[in-house]
Amino acid sequence: LAEHPSGDSRALAVKASPRMLALLASNEQAASDILEALSGLVSCMRGTTEDEYKEFVPLLDRLVTVQKPVVRREVLRWASTLFPASAPEGRYYALRLFGDPDPEISRAAETLLSGGGREVPKFADMCTFLANRALNVGAGGMLETLH
Repeated sequence: LAEHPSGDSRALAVKASPRMLALLASNEQAASDILEALSGLVSCMRGTTEDEYKEFVPLLDRLVTVQKPVVRREVLRWASTLFPASAPEGRYYALRLFGDPDPEISRAAETLLSGGGREVPKFADMCTFLANRALNVGAGGMLETLH
């Protein structure tokens, strides 16, 4: 899929990725196989539309708090691939993980935050996105319940 990205492969990646990311959070024994599959899927996601990448916000919001470092590291990889540097989502997950207890994740978050050059989210957009996270409002504008 990743070697020959197309609209079909991106559609498959949009459909399969949430399941694979959730599986990574719940199945440590198969982590290396799941990560390999996710590598191909994340490559297919390059160039997603805003509607497509916003579908991943609720899932990444849940996964960024998972105790397993492998899952938080994957959240950073997906955030850096899915979201443009000018989108609030492109910086939010790195901000969340900047002070992570795992030094590898903290360094990766710092690298992600310092990347993108001068391309940053508009201040008002970032404030709105952060306010929505604080109020548990999802990408679709609906209140979310945290499990």
